[in-house]
Amino acid sequence: MLTSYHNHSTWSDGTASIREMALAARDAGITEFGISDHLVLAPNDVVAENARLWSMEPNRLADYVQEALEVKDELETREFRFRIGVEADYFDETIGDLKAKLVAYPLDYVIGACHYSGDFPIDHSAELWEPLDTQARHQVWEVYLRKLLGLCAAGCFDFVAHLDLPKKFGEFLPAALAPLMEEVLRAVAKTGLSIEINTAGWDKPCQECYPSEALLRRAVELNIPLLVNADAHATSQTRRHFPEAYSILKSLGVKQVCEFIKRQRQMIPVP
Repeated sequence: MLTSYHNHSTWSDGTASIREMALAARDAGITEFGISDHLVLAPNDVVAENARLWSMEPNRLADYVQEALEVKDELETREFRFRIGVEADYFDETIGDLKAKLVAYPLDYVIGACHYSGDFPIDHSAELWEPLDTQARHQVWEVYLRKLLGLCAAGCFDFVAHLDLPKKFGEFLPAALAPLMEEVLRAVAKTGLSIEINTAGWDKPCQECYPSEALLRRAVELNIPLLVNADAHATSQTRRHFPEAYSILKSLGVKQVCEFIKRQRQMIPVP
């Protein structure tokens, strides 16, 4: 069984409808496909204004889920399973509201993500990173990692998205923050979360998956469950770089990956 749960449609920053994305995944040989558009309950007006560019209106979550259910009813068969999720940003200020919002819908999984370090949009553009000096870049990474600790403790997510996202434009984890990243990995393990291998990173300036192979190796040592996701934003991306991702899994001796249904994780053999 070949799965991919982290994918986007025109409900957020994707370029195709939910139905078009599902059909493309089915045609690409994905046997279990999930849609997971961005949901951001912003803590302030600065983040809210930026998030409008790439996430759904929070008050339209019900409409999003309804459309996804309609696609599920139309397309799901024994050979092709459709899952419904969201990629929700973690903010300490709004986590209570997020929890209350999520329990009202029949989701199969919730992806936990951090796209902001304070008000700084981590993966918006390389140009925003250019004025930052070494100390400021270090601070972006540190705030991000501490937010991941909060995400792990929140208790409302199923797996963590693109664990080392600040490297997107080539700003890799500072060596001085390696102990804090270790703390994050231990928090993921302690709280029972999973980590995705996000294959979109191979198409970004960092030119490697999220997280790095070294971090994946440490995740395996900590017995953290893994899964492979395309983070597709277009129909052409639903299976991108899967051979590379599964090659890494096999080199690390991983025999099983995660699947999710109705917020329950199960383990299935690596295809």
